Amino acid sequence: MVFGFADNAFGVPDELKTRLFDPFFTTREPGLGLSIAYSIVTRALGGKIWVEDSPAGGASFKVALPLGEAPCASTS
Repeated sequence: MVFGFADNAFGVPDELKTRLFDPFFTTREPGLGLSIAYSIVTRALGGKIWVEDSPAGGASFKVALPLGEAPCASTS
């Protein structure tokens, strides 16, 4: 199952797309925003997340999640 979220703002420059999900990477105030989303989607849910250029201009974030049960994170 794939979900998409898009805007029509300025988009994400190509040179930043490879760093967008890195911890502490920001072009604004320091934070974890997209790295937390990346961790939840990839590690906790076993999915994928990426960014593309939106046809309307701006950025389009895609989230692909596997159908069925999500892998359980270890509590130890």
